[in-house]
Amino acid sequence: MIPASPGTSETGPPEPERFLELPPLDSAGNRFRMEVSGFLIRAGLVLGTVLLFPSLLYAIRSGKTALVVADGSAYAAFLSLYLLNRGKPRLSAVGLVGLVFGFGCYLLAANGPAAAGTIWMGAAVVLAAVLFGTAGGALGAALVGAAFLAVTYAASRGLPSWSAPSAFLVILGLNAVVMSLAAGLAASYVARSLERALAERERLSRQLAERSAALEREAAERLGAERMAEFYRDFDSRTGLPNRERFLRELERTLVPASRRGRPLSVLAVGIHRPGLIFDEFGHVQGEAAIAGAAARLREAFREDDVVARFGDALFFVLCSDLGSPDDIAELLPKAFSAFERPVEVGSHRIHVAAVVGVALYPHDGDTPEELVRAATAAYHHAEEDGPGAYRVFDASLHADLIERLRFERALAGAVREGALVPWFQPKVDGRGAVVGAEALARWPRPDGSLGMPSDFIPVAERAGLMEALGRDILQKSCRRAREWNAGASGPASVAVNLSPQALRKPAIAEEVRKALEETGLDPALLELEITETGLALAAEAAVPRLRELKSLGVSLAIDDFGTGASGISRLRDYPVDFVKLPLELVEPLPSDRRSRAIVKAVIDLAHALGFRVVAEGVESAGQHEWLGEASCDLCQGFLFAPPL
Repeated sequence: MIPASPGTSETGPPEPERFLELPPLDSAGNRFRMEVSGFLIRAGLVLGTVLLFPSLLYAIRSGKTALVVADGSAYAAFLSLYLLNRGKPRLSAVGLVGLVFGFGCYLLAANGPAAAGTIWMGAAVVLAAVLFGTAGGALGAALVGAAFLAVTYAASRGLPSWSAPSAFLVILGLNAVVMSLAAGLAASYVARSLERALAERERLSRQLAERSAALEREAAERLGAERMAEFYRDFDSRTGLPNRERFLRELERTLVPASRRGRPLSVLAVGIHRPGLIFDEFGHVQGEAAIAGAAARLREAFREDDVVARFGDALFFVLCSDLGSPDDIAELLPKAFSAFERPVEVGSHRIHVAAVVGVALYPHDGDTPEELVRAATAAYHHAEEDGPGAYRVFDASLHADLIERLRFERALAGAVREGALVPWFQPKVDGRGAVVGAEALARWPRPDGSLGMPSDFIPVAERAGLMEALGRDILQKSCRRAREWNAGASGPASVAVNLSPQALRKPAIAEEVRKALEETGLDPALLELEITETGLALAAEAAVPRLRELKSLGVSLAIDDFGTGASGISRLRDYPVDFVKLPLELVEPLPSDRRSRAIVKAVIDLAHALGFRVVAEGVESAGQHEWLGEASCDLCQGFLFAPPL
């Protein structure tokens, strides 16, 4: 619970803050006046102790009994005031004024209007003013002056034992009163000024303390903001690793001693292999967490002096300086791959993260930071083609290949963005030779007149993360064309569209297909979605739920390239599919190859036993078509009937 601050209440709104409010008027002055009073009492007691015995001895020898009584009374009074001051200092201050006033009256009555009496009476007025503030001092001075005037008037009437000319007594009394009042008011003004000065000092001290605290807070916040800005300028916020700019500065700094000493150094480009698959399957948050976990292991795998930086979502660079020889890279590569040996645990998931590595050496592959990074990047991109766990060491020919690949990738990205890729359709026929549907095959008409084939651009699209947009565009165009040709056809003809492994792992794939059917107006029964057997294996546990979601839309499902992937036959009973497609590798040797005939016949019989229909791809001869008909294959497609159109 937060305590209520001054000026606030727990039951109502806070009162406005009085930032410059003065403390109570008497607070500083009271302390000062009580200190003055205590000091005078102690001084009087000390002085009385010193003078008491000589004064008593003189009074006794002189026979002045009244003096003995006065000295003893004065000492007893100061002693009493001293004791009273320890417990009730304000009451002792009143007693001190009364004592001085009484002693002044005694001297005035005993000796007449002499200097001693007048001084003591003035001292009583001053003490009253000093000890009780402006208002109290003025009142005290007035009372003391009135009493003094009364005593003087009594003396003028001859009431005391001494006598003096009346005019002299009146003038002396009036002068004493004026002097006492002036002294009291002056002392009161001094005391009030002191009070205000002390209060002002306290106020300024408080303001200074508050301002100093505010400045300290502001300085701390500014320093924290500067440090945070510096961190975000030089480091990756997700992994805490240096970013590209910081890495290049460190590399440039390291090149100076390396050049002077003639020592080689190595730059490693370590990239996550096909990170899009991780994000598609587990989502962005968990995918990013998996990559961050692998990055932490990568940092731990290298020496503290080595620099590990993050260049992009799934690309890291490592600077290993002070190598003994170029052969030392054989020791660096196991370190890099060790970070990816075990799956990364993210929540309840164990995510396998694989990597590929490109290596560049100084001074062989470049003598500037930019050249070394470019060389390592080129080697890394070529290692990607070899699959997870591969590495490449840069050589000059790789750079030219990389430039060409990047140009191709940029052109493909532009074509996908502009919707330049189009579906071509290869017919599928039944046993009677009637066309019952067609498979959509993507083609890329290039500006130079050439035609890009899937084998050319699909691997590049997968690496560049273009498959989602490309697949969505081809699906839309294929559904629209199928609706157009069914509008004027005598019988229904379906269209088969390939789904990539990445698309199958997407939780929203069923919604995307539903939206395409709704926007194009195609009957779901006329859409067939083909997923490769390898794609089903990569989707793992997500495959069956995704297939069931797609099946619920009313579309047909087919396993493409059946018999060439890693999916086990035991999983066939779980897949809610309608077709299996025999790949070209199994159809091409028919009908002459005995083993191929046995395999194809077994696959057809198994599919029929499970309730699936069978489609043979790559049928190019009448002999193949005749044998497949005898083997009870349901549908065929290939150049024997028509090429993709």
